[in-house]
Order: sequence, then structure tokens, then C-alpha cells
Amino acid sequence: DYRLVCKLLKQTNEYLCILRTDNSFPNGSVYDLREGLLRLKTSGTYLSETELFQLWKTIESAADINAFFNEKNSALYPELKSISDSLHHFPQISATINNILDKFGNVKDNASPELLQLRRKLMSVTSSINGMMQRLVQRYKQAGVLEKDSMPAIRDGRLVIPVAPMHKRAVKGIVHDESSSGKTFFIEPEEIVEANNSIRELEADIRREIIRILIIASDDIRPYIVDLQEFYEII
Repeated sequence: DYRLVCKLLKQTNEYLCILRTDNSFPNGSVYDLREGLLRLKTSGTYLSETELFQLWKTIESAADINAFFNEKNSALYPELKSISDSLHHFPQISATINNILDKFGNVKDNASPELLQLRRKLMSVTSSINGMMQRLVQRYKQAGVLEKDSMPAIRDGRLVIPVAPMHKRAVKGIVHDESSSGKTFFIEPEEIVEANNSIRELEADIRREIIRILIIASDDIRPYIVDLQEFYEII
């Protein structure tokens, strides 16, 4: 098809011209989510935080591309301008994602009242357990059980203290790990086991609430799947 070939060559030449003469073309934040959108067709499925964030950035990039074709650039690059004109904007999707994600792609504390409450509770419990651990570490240092520079560590998501084998029996609690050299045991003191359990339970509750939020957001996006697939083919 001679006309089609000519059209495609003109598009290519225009873009080559942009690459050679204009470094302001906004083509950086475009992520291919066509596979994720196919998965989203099934009810109950959802896009992850990362996928939602990438979709958001891609939609923003499309708006930036539209803005690039001002009066001057539209005259210089008419073939690319015609492609840009066919890009959808999806303000509803942008608003949905903006309501639950921050500028770094993390789920906001206020994405739901339940999430806000859970995260505040986790912060309170974490602060409490850190205080308890600091007091325990200080006590064991004074008793000569821990080295002066010993610091709490994390093993399997639980707060522990590093103890030399000779003092292993002096710290009542659960042994979670030992160093590869065998010179250090990582023990969770019995005084903070329940608090550590509370943290793990709260983290699980938070993850369930985040998934619930992502499912609701994905339900809002699902009606636009066909338009989004067309959008991705264009962009």
C-alpha cells in the first residue's frame, strides 16, 4: 500500500527529526501494561500498586505528549500530531489512582479510614516495642550479656538481639537464626514475643486492606479496558 508506506515513512522521519533537534519530547514514563489489563478482565482481579502507578504515569505522559504539539510543533510534525490527537486522557482513572497512591506510588494512609487506623496502630505498637527492646538491650549490656556495641536486628520480620553462644542461656526467648560463623545467635526475648506477634498480625491486616482498596480501584478501571488497550497500541 503505497500511501500507507509513505505515511509511515513521514511519521518515522518526523520522529527522527525530534530525536536529532528537540530533547524536550516527553517519552520517558511510558510503561507497557497490556498484559496486566488482559488479566484485569476477570472480575475480582486487581492491578498491583506498581501497575497502578505505572498506568498513572503513562496516562500523564500521554497528556504531556498532547501538550508537546503546540501550534509550532503541530506544523513541524503533522503526522505525529495526528497520532497524538487520538490518545485518550482518562481523567477518571487518574483521579481514582490519585486518591489512593502518593507521588512515589505507595498506598496513602488515608486511602481508606480502616487503613489509616491500622497504620496508626502499627506505629504505636512499633514505638512501644522499640522502647521495650532498648530497655532490654541496656539491661543485658549492664549484666555483661551483650557487647557494648550490640544493636537489635530483624530476623524473619521479628525484632531480635545478637547474643554470643556463651550467653545464649542468659536470654530467655526464641532463637530465630545464627550467624554463618556460629559466633552469634539472634534471640527474640520472651518479653516482646506478644508485641512482635501483634506487629505481624497488624501487617497482615494492613496487606488485606490494601488488597481490598486495589480491588475497588481496579473495579473502577475495568470498564475502560477496551479503550485502554487501544490507548496502549497508539502510545
